[in-house]
Order: sequence, then structure tokens, then C-alpha cells
Amino acid sequence: MRSFLGIDLGTTNSVAVLVDLDGRTTAVRTADGGSLLPSVVRLDARGNVIVGARARRFLDSDPENTRGEFKRLMGSGRKLSFRSAKVEKTPEELSALVLGALRSHAEQVLGHAPKSVVITVPALFELPQTRATSEAAHLAGFEHVEHLQEPVASALTAGWKRDEDSAPWLVYDLGGGTFDVSLLETREGVLRVIDHDGDNFLGGRDMDARLLDHVLATLSETYGRPFRREDPALGPVLRRLRTACEDAKIELGSGRDASITLVEPLVIDGEEILVDVPIERHQFDALVLPIVDRSIEVCRRLVARQGLAPTGIGRIVLVGGPTVMSTLRQRLEERLGIALATDVDPMTAVAEGAAHFAAEHELATTGAASKTDAAKRARETSQPNAEKVWLQYPSISGDLYPYVVGRVAAGKVATVKLERAGGGFTSAEERVDEDGSFVVQVELRPRVQSTFRVLATDAQGRAVTLDRDELTIRHGLSLADPPLSRTIGIALADGNVAVYFERGAPLPSRKTFRLRTSLTVHPGQKESAVSVPIVQGEVELAHLCRLVGTIEIRAESLTSVLPAGSSVDVVLELDRGGRLSATAHLPERGVSFPGTLVLVAPDAPLADLEAQLERLRAKTESLYADSLVDDTGRKKLVAIDALLDDASREVEAGRGNDPDALEKLRRLLIEADGAIADVDALRAWPELEQTALENVSFALSWVSHLGSDGERRTLDEAIRSLERARAMRNASEFGKRMRTVENLGVVAAMRDPAVVARQLRSASARIGEMRDPHAARQLIAKGEAALACTDIDEARKTTYALWDLLPPEERIRAKAHGSGVER
Repeated sequence: MRSFLGIDLGTTNSVAVLVDLDGRTTAVRTADGGSLLPSVVRLDARGNVIVGARARRFLDSDPENTRGEFKRLMGSGRKLSFRSAKVEKTPEELSALVLGALRSHAEQVLGHAPKSVVITVPALFELPQTRATSEAAHLAGFEHVEHLQEPVASALTAGWKRDEDSAPWLVYDLGGGTFDVSLLETREGVLRVIDHDGDNFLGGRDMDARLLDHVLATLSETYGRPFRREDPALGPVLRRLRTACEDAKIELGSGRDASITLVEPLVIDGEEILVDVPIERHQFDALVLPIVDRSIEVCRRLVARQGLAPTGIGRIVLVGGPTVMSTLRQRLEERLGIALATDVDPMTAVAEGAAHFAAEHELATTGAASKTDAAKRARETSQPNAEKVWLQYPSISGDLYPYVVGRVAAGKVATVKLERAGGGFTSAEERVDEDGSFVVQVELRPRVQSTFRVLATDAQGRAVTLDRDELTIRHGLSLADPPLSRTIGIALADGNVAVYFERGAPLPSRKTFRLRTSLTVHPGQKESAVSVPIVQGEVELAHLCRLVGTIEIRAESLTSVLPAGSSVDVVLELDRGGRLSATAHLPERGVSFPGTLVLVAPDAPLADLEAQLERLRAKTESLYADSLVDDTGRKKLVAIDALLDDASREVEAGRGNDPDALEKLRRLLIEADGAIADVDALRAWPELEQTALENVSFALSWVSHLGSDGERRTLDEAIRSLERARAMRNASEFGKRMRTVENLGVVAAMRDPAVVARQLRSASARIGEMRDPHAARQLIAKGEAALACTDIDEARKTTYALWDLLPPEERIRAKAHGSGVER
């Protein structure tokens, strides 16, 4: 029987699960007999590799040759050293060793090395992180790799185990290093992800870090000397202490107290330091509940974004090791008031859902065609005179009683019935219509695969051989098109982002926008190019978004001058797994340029990140003192303070050579920078509301007069979105929707000849500001000529071209990842 493999590649532990055609799941056992494989790798002096529980035992005693928690560094470009082996490994290479170990364990169960696999990734993994996971899987020996978001995988498991939910529900996935929460619904056997949110740097590891800070503070007080994470001399000591903190966290998950203890004393500068720090539940709660509260705020944000209240949520499915803690569960119930589901194993739910997804999409571990397909081809070969039959049916159905629709040659087949393999069901004999069509209702076995034989007879009751006489339907949830986890667009030279795909857009998807070059490129100029940066993030300011790819229109590829303002069609395409491809096309030349994905995040020195932290602290202090910041803004500033405090802790860890700290610090600073921009915008909230009111009035006037029916519908939805953003006082979303309303009004207004003439002359008056005065003079003359002969279309195009010649500031262009394009 075929099997299907799903893997949860975790920060702390990884899990593999197999599922068969009958829906039976088997957790792949590791060398020590358990289902959890610690995501830890050790290399000794001879280069021997140890993975899993045996490697984890060396984290304390030999930290310089043992590495864990590298998932959070995927796609970062960082390398981790192994001193004795004198080698460095990327996070992808280390993840490949973990995946390879799981593949070997699965091989022992299957009798063959699995070729296909579904590996889960956090919902908010960025494109480089997902691509790095694919690379790790290929390094581990897998030939066909698909990805599934972790909360979606958990939801498939939860949905597989129970009947349809009457209300939306949450999957709360808190792992060792990442946090995801998804809002889902199940309707008519289809699982749909409504929206999701999370934090790639929030997890059980952060709770361990809070406990570690508590231990260091206690030791500092006891021994009268500083114990700080930034002290490189404490590096090996910190590893041992982190492990002790993790053990205490697990004990306090259900107990009233614990001790953070090391069996052997620490020896620092010749002094013996005894580590035996007792901690009670109330102390533990004070340390870790702020982290839980951060996750709860993300849940509330997600629910509110969909216009829902917690009372409208049916249940919460908990996934991940930290969710077994009673402290966390009590806090969730108290703060959200939503019932917690108890029918899902939080440790294996993700991998199990991935295996079900593999089965749904026929990704067998053999990577070969099914036995059913092989048998069908054999029948077709051996029975060339069989009657042709066409069948249509769902490969997976949430309904236990689906229909099979078919058609045969009219007159040769009189009746058709379906018989389930293994007995227990035979359909009624259905008569074939005059045109050869028929419909048969079948009964599926719950939550497994059912195979049916198709039996046909002629008018005399004799059996008729069909060229296809077998079909298979699996009962279970089918997954709607998966949503995009983060917005993707093009960074523009003015510092903004041209959004291609909004977060939540269904995948796969493809879009083409026409942009214009913002600078002139001469052929043959070395190092000269028009850069088209592809970015990912929820902020319209390009420098706050992650650069995930670039298209370059290079000078050496040109045969003539490419002037500023030239048209360039940029195509972005995402497949079902969120993999990106990009192309830029110069329509006037018939030349295309492929995009290059950025596989690693830019690396910033710790000193630069510290300087940025200080700038953000100073900006926050100035906003506190600003009388224009209202209560909403001040609440946001409190949250920003918490982010900056977290960033300060990561600075200390970074000074202590913690490789994870720099990546987390970079992301915390980006988040804080964006939040400060929101508060800045809230300072001008009355002016924003007034501008929005004017934009709405302007757009309603022109769109109702000259807009199409589609534009009127789009405007109505844009105004509703604007009102939702106003009610939530979300400045960035409010600004985004306000610009949508304004743009709709401008497009409609520019259909009026008088408006076109006014705008052309207004643009002409700014010729001194334009990048190419010669081209501007030609356009002005062309536009005036068009007005003279009432060619409004040409005058409109000329006006748009003049607008395009107004340059962004070079400083802004540099912040926008060096973009050389504009709208």
C-alpha cells in the first residue's frame, strides 16, 4: 500500500508522520524510540555527524561543536562554526542533516527511501526562508518537495478528526522559535484559511531567555559581580544555563515550583559559582506571561481585522510544545474567552496534516504512479475493443455521499452501477440516458479512501467491458487555494511600494503592471542598470520591507539609450507553494530580463543595529513629549517601548556572539520603525481624516459621473475599507485605502477634457523640476498640439508622461533598495 510523508521541521524538535490510503497515521520513530527528533547537529574532530537526541546531550558539554535552533536563521546567510571539525555550516545544510535523519528513519518503516515529501513552514516565513527550506530538503535527498503552512497543516489534522465546524476557529501554533495563528473555517468539506498572522521570532526559546536573564540577575546579586549575556567569556556557560532553564520551564508547565540547577559548579575567573536558583510559579508567570500576552495581541489583531469578536470564534486548536503549559492555556482562556480544543496532539499535529496533504495531492513516497493507474493502463492495453467511458468525480470529498458523473457511447450501454471494493456498498443500477450520460451516487467509508468498480450492462443484461472500470475517492477535507502570507510588490524610486499581491490573496496568482524607468541608461556603461526590487512586507514604505528579489535591466544588454520614462512591464508569478518568478519586459524593444531571487537577508553589523536602536529610542521619546500624539498613539508608544526593550536584550545577546540575536534584532527594529511611522501618521490624524473626506467627496463626484460600473463597485469597497481603518485608527492602512480612493477619482476625472487641459498646463509649469527638460519640452509641445485638435486621449497620455518625469529624491531612491522604476 502506498504511503505519504509529512515533516514538521521545527526549531527545537522535528517530527515525521506517514499516512496510508486508509488514512491511518504512523509517527516515524527515531533511534531512541520516540517520535520527536531534536533539531540538533554535532560534528566531531573527524567530521562524524550526530543528529537528534545524542547530539542534544552535547549542547552543554561541547557547545562549540554542537548546534541547535538554526531554523530561525534559515535564509539569513549566516554560517555556524564547528571548531573541532574546522568547518562552517549554513542553516540550510544543518536542516538538511535533520531532514536526512528523518528520511532514513522513514526508510526503515517503508522499505524504500522516500522521494516525495511535504515539509511545513511557518505561515509568516518570507520567500528566502521558504526557498532555503526547499534547498535543505533537496540536500537531504528528496526529489519532490512541497510546502504547506504550519497552521494549515494543523487545521487539516483538526478537521480530519471531527465534523464540520459551525463557526470560524483559530490554530494557535507556538513552537520553539516561531509563532503562527490562523483563522479558518470549514464549509461543505472545504477548509479555507481566512487570514493569518504571527511572529517569526516568538517562541519557547524566548521564554527560556527570560528565565536565563532571571538566573543571571540572581547570580549577580548573590556573588556581587556582573553576569551578562553580552560577555563572550560566558558563552559556554550560557549554553548550560539555557538547557537548565528549558528543563525548569517544562517542569513549571504543570508544577508549582522548580529549581534552575547545574550539577557541576561553574568556574569563572578561578571562582566557583554554584547554580541553584529556585523559582516559583508566580515568578515564572511574571517572566513568561508578557510573551504569551504578545501572542494574544496578535490573535486579537487577526480576529479584529476580519471584523469579528472573540465570542464569534468556535475554538482554538493548540499546536507546539509550549502550548502544553497550564499557565499559557489559562491565560488564553482568560484573555480570549475561547474554548480550547483537546482532540489534537500538539506535538505531531503539524506533521500529520502535512502527510494528509501529501495524500490529497498524490505525493506518494515512491514518487511513482499509483498501482491503480498502472492497472488501468494494463487494462487499456489488453482490451483495445473496450467501450470508452468518461468519468468525472472528486478525488477528495467532504461529503460521504458524492456523485459520479459519466458518459458512454449511446446505445451500447444500458445501465451502470458502482460497487465498493471490500463490500458494504453497491449502488442502484442507473439507466443511461439517450445521449449516453449517467449519474450514480456512491457511499464513502469515513475518513479513508474508497475504491469502486464500474459495472455496465447492455439492454439484454450482458456485461459490457469498459476501458476504465475503477475509480478512487478519498473522504476528508479538501483545502481551498492557500492564501499568501505576506504582501509582495515592487519597490519604487519614490520610496513607496507598488503592491502586486495583497496578503491573503489566493495562490497561484500572476499579475503584470506597467511601470516606467526613473533614470536613463546608456548602452555599454559598466555597472549601470535599472533595478526593479521585489519586496515583501505589510508596510508601504519600501525600506521597511524585506528585499526578496531583483530584476536588473543592465546597460550591457542594451543596444541603444534607454531614456527615463521608458515603459517596462513587470510580471510577478507565484505558484501554489508561494514560489516566486519574475520578469521585466521592454515592450517597445521586445526584450525581456529574468528576475533573481535574493536567498539571504542583508547582513548588518551589530554596531549599525545598535545605532539604529538609539535613533528609534530618541524618536520614541520625542513622540512621548509631542502634544499632538493622542491616547491611541500613546498606547502604541508603550508597545514600541516593549519592542525596543526586546531589541536591547538581543543587543546584549549579540555581544555574546549569539548568531540568532542579530537576525531577531534586525527584525525587531524594522517592526519598531514601522510602528513609529504609524504613530507619526496618527499625529496628523485630524488632517488625515480631512484629506480622506475630501478624497472621498472628489472620487464619489467623478466616479459617479464618468466611472464604469466596475469602478463604482471598487470605490464602494474602498470606502468601506477606509471606514474600517478609520474605526481601528490604523494609520498605515488608512493611508493606503485613502490613496486607492484618490486614484479612482483621478482616473475618472481625467476622462474630462477640461481636467486634462488643466493638468497638462499645471505639469508644464514644473518643467524646471523635471529630470529631462528636453524630453519635457517635446511632451509639452505634443500635448498642446493634441489639445488644439481635441485629441484628449493623446493629451491625457502626455500629461501622465510629464508626471513621470518629476523625479524622486535620490536619498529616497537609495532607501527604496536602489529602485530605478516608478508608476
